Amino acid sequence: MPFPTMVSCTCLLLTITGCTGGGPSGSSSIDESKLQALAKIYSYAAQDKRTPPQGWSDLDYLIQQSEIADPETYFVSSRDGKPYVVMWGVDAGQLARGQNVVIAYEAQGTQGKRWVVTSSNRAQEVTEEIFNKLTVVDGQTTDR
Repeated sequence: MPFPTMVSCTCLLLTITGCTGGGPSGSSSIDESKLQALAKIYSYAAQDKRTPPQGWSDLDYLIQQSEIADPETYFVSSRDGKPYVVMWGVDAGQLARGQNVVIAYEAQGTQGKRWVVTSSNRAQEVTEEIFNKLTVVDGQTTDR
């Protein structure tokens, strides 16, 4: 692996492993941290491979280098018990231009709200009304 990629990968992994804890505010901060870690892995893979990830297999090499022991349970909402929905194929060029688009979100959430993470790595809990208005790309939609 070339030196810049190795340094970038090391920095990414240090950042991700710092986002794995739950903190004192409970499951909301757990989901926020896990979604932020997912967005970081997704964005790095898109930049590193110069093509948008099309599925979990495109993220495996980074997940394996992280301290995420079991991705099948890690990338599951602590609130609704369902795997996060990932918007595969978000173009790396759009991420580089700073467009703020949906990367992943809770499948159901709770009490009419769900956690969402965008390409700016900002995770936030939003109402269904706001969720249905979020920016997606290439004809993808969060409206279910």
